[in-house]
Amino acid sequence: MPAGAREALRLLAESAGAELRAAADRAAWVAGLRDLADFLAAHPDLPVPPAHHTEGFVVFPDGGTDDECRAGVDQAAGILGVRAAERGSGHYRATRAFGPVEYIAVMIPRPGQASAAAAELGGTAA
Repeated sequence: MPAGAREALRLLAESAGAELRAAADRAAWVAGLRDLADFLAAHPDLPVPPAHHTEGFVVFPDGGTDDECRAGVDQAAGILGVRAAERGSGHYRATRAFGPVEYIAVMIPRPGQASAAAAELGGTAA
């Protein structure tokens, strides 16, 4: 088999493996959340937090740069039907509440990336 074909097959296998892992992760989370909901419904004597107390399901989008992670938050915001925004802490996030449970996609800026961007533009970092 030519080396180019071997490399193409290796890349395809890696991609398929990553997609299978992502699908398995998603299935495990969905099943776990359903199991928890069913368990709580079947055991009304088990305490739960008050409804005004929210619990977050926090996801940090993958990316090699802050801009890539920010794009992941924007993508999640579009799916959630909300608008992403930067918080005073510099965290960029999109949140949607499902009763007292929130889905939160967040990007936390990495130290030094803003400085590198400013240097590329000829500016100085604050």
